[in-house]
Amino acid sequence: MLLAIAFLALAVRFWIAADRERVRAMYADGQESVGTVTEVVEDDDRDPDTGPYYDITITAAVAGVGAGAGSIRRVTRRAEAPQVGQPVRFRHNTLDPEDLEDVLFLGFVNEDDRGRGEKARP
Repeated sequence: MLLAIAFLALAVRFWIAADRERVRAMYADGQESVGTVTEVVEDDDRDPDTGPYYDITITAAVAGVGAGAGSIRRVTRRAEAPQVGQPVRFRHNTLDPEDLEDVLFLGFVNEDDRGRGEKARP
């Protein structure tokens, strides 16, 4: 019985790692952008034993939308609550302005990132 539980735990760990790599591969050729958090909504429908989750809406200016420059919106779910206006780095595969689920969250942009010449766009 103990061997079966250990095998199951190991299989779940490998499945999680493989899924993480699959998602990264999906966005490997995607465009990396820096956007701004425009909305943060706490998920009220959650397990009381876990911490809160937040649905974060990001807006980013990109070149190539339609006839010229434009902006895109994306939504992602995070355990940490950012502030509205906080810069976020993410990858996306399409320039469709309303393809909200086309997002691979890379992280919040901090002051160290900006010091290397990487500016957040409004």
